[in-house]
Amino acid sequence: MISTLDLIIVGAYIVLVFFIAIHSSRKQGVESFLVNNRSTGLLLLVFSIVSTNVGAGFFLSVAAESYITGISFGISMIVISTATALTFAAISGRGKKIADQRKIHTIPELLTTRYKSQSTGLVAAIIVIGGYLFVTALQFVGIGAIGSVISSLDLNTILLISGLVTIAYTAIGGIRSDIYADAISFIIMVVVLAIIVPKIGLSDHVDFSKLPASKLNVFAFGGVAFFVLSILLAAISSFMFMELWQRIFAAESIKTARRAFLISALIQPLFIGTGIFLGLSASILYKDVNKSQAIFNLMVDFLPPGLLGLGLVSILAILMTTVNSLVVVGGTTLFTDIIKSRLGNNNEKSQLVWLRTLTVIFGLCALGMAFIFTDIVKLFLMGAFVMMPLCPAIIWALFAKKLSSSAAIISMVGGVAVTFALLPRLPETAFGPGFLISLLVLVINHYYQKHCTSKKEKENVY
Repeated sequence: MISTLDLIIVGAYIVLVFFIAIHSSRKQGVESFLVNNRSTGLLLLVFSIVSTNVGAGFFLSVAAESYITGISFGISMIVISTATALTFAAISGRGKKIADQRKIHTIPELLTTRYKSQSTGLVAAIIVIGGYLFVTALQFVGIGAIGSVISSLDLNTILLISGLVTIAYTAIGGIRSDIYADAISFIIMVVVLAIIVPKIGLSDHVDFSKLPASKLNVFAFGGVAFFVLSILLAAISSFMFMELWQRIFAAESIKTARRAFLISALIQPLFIGTGIFLGLSASILYKDVNKSQAIFNLMVDFLPPGLLGLGLVSILAILMTTVNSLVVVGGTTLFTDIIKSRLGNNNEKSQLVWLRTLTVIFGLCALGMAFIFTDIVKLFLMGAFVMMPLCPAIIWALFAKKLSSSAAIISMVGGVAVTFALLPRLPETAFGPGFLISLLVLVINHYYQKHCTSKKEKENVY
């Protein structure tokens, strides 16, 4: 049962994050709201990267899917999260150098600059907004699941209340408040997991020898195709995480960004592995419960009053800070890549009002989707599927010397179109063909341009 002490702890955390948001908003400008004035230090950056990355997308969805299918999905996510951190460590120098020189805040803005085409940035922005509506809705569903454990209210009521609270907190503080809240989230999560994992592991009621062999099958989720594709595309798919690009842009230096991602590559698998452990434990203890709430049932049963409140806060914290990051991504993209050029020469105060308003609008749209789609694993996959075709265009923008805006647009639009066309038949692997199409368009264009250049050089010789 949830005690009064637990509720006080949860309430105190919500008050704390609002205090952080309000404090961060003082004398805040657009640059501070978007990238923390590009001054984030190493320790805060590590906390922020891990807390943001290990949200409902990795930790809670892994725990939920481990309850149903076992270790398969979690193993894939460990590989993806590690590859993502290592990839960002490798590319952070190139990305941050371009962003700092051109005062870039978003990836669509980077594509606009590099491809010298507003249309390319606009297409990328639409894809980012679409993908992040799904991913943000996923976090809201997780927050609603916590609320339904804490109170007797139904899921929809909790979802509405918690969603509005989180959106308001995000619109006030921007990324600066998010980074500070991430640090608190990280510390709380470490403390709670250090307590609950040994208690479950030593419990007489949890006997892992009773797990069916199917739960240890690495191909149980999505079959061989999903597992192999997710491993093969792990590094490339890293480019689609806009909230991590934000962290690169917000870092105080290239060295700080690189070191932060290397450290997070070591830490993140521990959190996700714990998600697998909790999901498997729940599958032994509870039969036929909602997979999204299984982890909360564990907390209710294994944490005493006070610590249960801290446990619920730990999950609520990673969800709220992740929502903060994702909603800022959506609001920033709407403002920077779609609205800003149409505003004229507005002063910074006016721009900040627009930015906060668009952040609220994006958050409300994502919250609305959370009422329609409640499966956190499917929301995670849909967000990833929409974003994957964007990756080749980003890679080309960072490293290619000759760029074609038309090829980039065809690559992105074609990849998304193929993905959605195949989704009914390939609900768990449609991202593979969609990504392949987006990549092939740019590869073919690259060799075509190379051939044309070679042909012109030969003609000049003769």
